[in-house]
Amino acid sequence: MTYGLVNNRVGLLVKKVDLLDVRFEDFYEGSGVARCVFIDGKHGLINRIGKVLKSDYAFIGAFKNGLARMSIKGRLSGNTKEITHGIEPITEYLESLQAPYYMINYTLYDQAFENEAYLTCEDCVWGYIDTTAEIIVSPQYSFARPYVNEVGIVELKGHWGMLDVRGQELLPCKYDDLHFLENTDNTIIRVYQQQKKYGLIDTLGQVKVDFLYDEIGAFSESRLAVRRNGLWGFVDQNGR
Repeated sequence: MTYGLVNNRVGLLVKKVDLLDVRFEDFYEGSGVARCVFIDGKHGLINRIGKVLKSDYAFIGAFKNGLARMSIKGRLSGNTKEITHGIEPITEYLESLQAPYYMINYTLYDQAFENEAYLTCEDCVWGYIDTTAEIIVSPQYSFARPYVNEVGIVELKGHWGMLDVRGQELLPCKYDDLHFLENTDNTIIRVYQQQKKYGLIDTLGQVKVDFLYDEIGAFSESRLAVRRNGLWGFVDQNGR
């Protein structure tokens, strides 16, 4: 089942019937473009009069802080093992499409795949595009996460860094992992370096807790549990 777009005022087809999905919620949220998926599985962007502005993209994600992660090259696939670079559960992706889907086979493996697989993008090179269809960060990263609290976490050759909403580098891609720390409203980022010492960096790229600790626990009641030389203690969010 595929879809086209009609101009309601005159009843004329303005986009031929070759779409699996149009994310009209992008328009409702104020974007000048909406994501769409073509019958060949490729992603693109379409404007309010049905004109295709971008096509033949491997993937375009949801807009966050006015930016969406995207890759022009590569192809979407499903993987039951690759979670580090998983985009989203594959069932969530398929169920979000307006066109219905069904499985041809239903072996035990197929059932496990449907329940456990994550959508991945093979050979993708990641960047970011905005709600006017302008590429803000050219495709150059091994992986990109959606923007959260005006920062995008990206990976390049196995190392992680961070960008602001203008696409400017806040942290170079030299860290082994970056994740938002629990219970901080996505304002503090947990940083892991190769020497296996942990620290904390805020969303402006400023070091809050130096890289001194062998392990960092959860943040609770304005205190952060830390371990060094086999002993545990507490520091505040400024590292004191």
